Amino acid sequence: MSYIVYCLILSILQSVLFFQKQFGISVIIFVVFAVIFMVKILYKKEKVKNKKAFILIVPIVLLSSTYAIWNNQFFAVFNILVTFGLFAFMVYLVTNEENTIDFKNIVFNVFLIIFKPIIFLNKPINEISDIFSKYTKDKERTRTITRIVLGIVLAIPVVFVVVGLLNSADIVFSDITGKFGIQLTNVFNESFIFRIILIVLAFLYFGGYVYNIFERNTKKQETLEIIERKSILDNITIQTVTTILNIIYLLFCIIQFSYLFMKIGGTNFDYADYARSGFFQLMAVTFINFIVIIVSNVNKSVCSNKAITYKKVMNILLCIFTFIILISAFYRMRLYELEYGYTTLRLFVYIILGTEAVLTIPTVMYILNTKVPLLKCCLAIIITVYTVINFINMDNIIADRNVDRYFETGRIDIEYLVNGLSIDAAPQIYRLLGSSDNDIKSKVYEYFKNIDQHTQTTSLFEFNFYKYKVKNLNY
Repeated sequence: MSYIVYCLILSILQSVLFFQKQFGISVIIFVVFAVIFMVKILYKKEKVKNKKAFILIVPIVLLSSTYAIWNNQFFAVFNILVTFGLFAFMVYLVTNEENTIDFKNIVFNVFLIIFKPIIFLNKPINEISDIFSKYTKDKERTRTITRIVLGIVLAIPVVFVVVGLLNSADIVFSDITGKFGIQLTNVFNESFIFRIILIVLAFLYFGGYVYNIFERNTKKQETLEIIERKSILDNITIQTVTTILNIIYLLFCIIQFSYLFMKIGGTNFDYADYARSGFFQLMAVTFINFIVIIVSNVNKSVCSNKAITYKKVMNILLCIFTFIILISAFYRMRLYELEYGYTTLRLFVYIILGTEAVLTIPTVMYILNTKVPLLKCCLAIIITVYTVINFINMDNIIADRNVDRYFETGRIDIEYLVNGLSIDAAPQIYRLLGSSDNDIKSKVYEYFKNIDQHTQTTSLFEFNFYKYKVKNLNY
């Protein structure tokens, strides 16, 4: 229990010293407390195998003191990483029973000490749950509530990111959530909420950090081969996160059907402007969803058949919402292209969206049966798509669509066509010689004149099909 108290003190201390404040003497104060707590915990748990390693406390404290003396920006950033790394290296050496140091595994073990606490985020919560359960009759219910609370806490930063992306992607959704946000900030100060979140996240990390040290094998260094696959979080915690995300996506998808797909927002609604900035944010949201689904399914915590079914339902819903979001992003891009034309980046958006849509198929199969080799399927799809797009002549497609759009609407970005695309687009640009606009025709003639100057070949080994094809155009 003492380590929980230490971690709670450190998490509150970091908020008092650092929240909305510049670094100064606060750094050395925090580091000194962290070192004292770590030394006490290591001795109490009988993890100290090499006392000489405590000599690293000297450079750790000295480096942390520089923030109270100097103002060099390079060292201000770099010393954070070095101090954090030295702290982890000290823990590694102190808990290493072997006298010899295997340099091959030092970096890996330090990396583990820093990042492996993430898989122990549930441990401090479980400790608190056990403490409360001692004073309650229904111990299992107390543990369940604690895990749900942990899920809500972990969902908060994910929700902030997802809602932020959805707000940027959809002005109607932003208007709705914005009103809710105003009402929320009337109840709680925004900085207060953010501060509490940081304290909780710091507490979970510090607790996982200490528990990771408890689990370390002091007789043998950990290597990639002996790291066992462990449960990252409790099943209830993970499903709390997926449930919250599904509720947010349900609201977003309702808005999509109301305003984007059904177009019932009013006759003066500018759909091209509505779609203008949504596709990139929505792609980011789908990536987050895939990560959440994978994390949820690699979790190996023991749970009932009912819980397994609920997990699958939540993940399937995530896939469905992901697919709807992909359709929304695709449709937005279509509206935007009709208004502003076609570019390489916009065609790549279509390809990425289509690839993500295909990736939902093996993802659903993986949700239903975790024995499906998801990584292999995804790699096979991505490699296949990448290979195919190398042979579809993207520049030719882009030029073809822009030229067609010009003859239909009279609008064209001629500068992009003649300067932004490769020679592969030349056969389509050649069609613009039929334009009635003399300015466009002169730019096209200049374009082919430049091609003549830069496509001269002196050897048979320089043969290129499209260069040969362009030379045979009659201009």
